Amino acid sequence: KLNASLSEREKTIRQLEGIINEQNQKVKSLLGSVKDALLGFSSEDLSVREEGGKVYVAMSDKLLFESGKAVVNELGKNALGKLAEVLNRQTDIDVYIEGHTDSIPINTAIYKDNWDLSVIRATSVVRILTEVYGVNPMQIQPCGRGEYKPIDDNSTAEGRARNRRTEMNVPPSKKAALFVLTAKPQIFTEGEGFLQRLAYADAVSVLEKEPENLDGMVTITTADAKLYIPMGQLVDV
Repeated sequence: KLNASLSEREKTIRQLEGIINEQNQKVKSLLGSVKDALLGFSSEDLSVREEGGKVYVAMSDKLLFESGKAVVNELGKNALGKLAEVLNRQTDIDVYIEGHTDSIPINTAIYKDNWDLSVIRATSVVRILTEVYGVNPMQIQPCGRGEYKPIDDNSTAEGRARNRRTEMNVPPSKKAALFVLTAKPQIFTEGEGFLQRLAYADAVSVLEKEPENLDGMVTITTADAKLYIPMGQLVDV
């Protein structure tokens, strides 16, 4: 009975490792595909990066919109068309479109504030992707961040220009999240990227250093993380 139990736990660990490796490969493949599709655009207008297991595409406001407006221009539509070609080949991922502004207040007859502008810009991008280029509406979601997630200093013109952007981000796969939510392990990791790729589950805890007592722990080492999972919490799914 003990050997059977250990065998089941080893099977679960192998499943978890397989999910990690599969997700790593998907992220690398998606990153490469997006970079290849957007080669013709200026780095000032568009950037692609991998961070924490997500692929981010940041598009400047001048690439997509006229100042203070939310109608996507022709150059922006061209860029979105290139992205849509990639997304239409990646039907098993969810995509989030986030609108961001700088900190200068806006109050017009159309937009009450930066929240309004960022949300409507994100929605405009989603409409182009879904209605013009055929991206599945079920896998894409718009949201507005307003001025509250800057990537640069709003006290300079250059910083404000960087903050006015629309970002596409692709989070961890549903399969990886389902595994953690179902198995409910307590996971300790040295790699934030791994944690983000797996799930946003409350059952996941992060330690600042390696646990002193490793008795009863299963250790899994990956390229960017070391996991310490209590064996009693591993459940075969």
